Amino acid sequence: MRGSTLGTILYLLNGPILWAVHFTAIYGAQSTMCGRDLPAPVQTVVLGTTIAALIPLAAITAWPAWASRLLRKRNAEIPHALVAIARWLSLLSAIAILWAGATALWIPPCPPLR
Repeated sequence: MRGSTLGTILYLLNGPILWAVHFTAIYGAQSTMCGRDLPAPVQTVVLGTTIAALIPLAAITAWPAWASRLLRKRNAEIPHALVAIARWLSLLSAIAILWAGATALWIPPCPPLR
């Protein structure tokens, strides 16, 4: 496989990176909105962020050829072992994203601290 090491690492870690961005975005938005006493849009932001994180995760996972073009590895196939590792990490990240996003459905957006 010819390609950049950084591109390969980014391909392998696309799921955990998207999960970290999603986690930071939903808890940052929730803290900011609840701190400013705006509880109504919190659930909408969490659900929207969850969907927005799952779309690129599914695209990169489902089409490794698309990911190789994205990483500028033209005419180079990604080895099956790397594709399998990336898919497992993406699956675990998708579960984590869904778990964090499900809080918008079950937990009140701005619970009282006391």
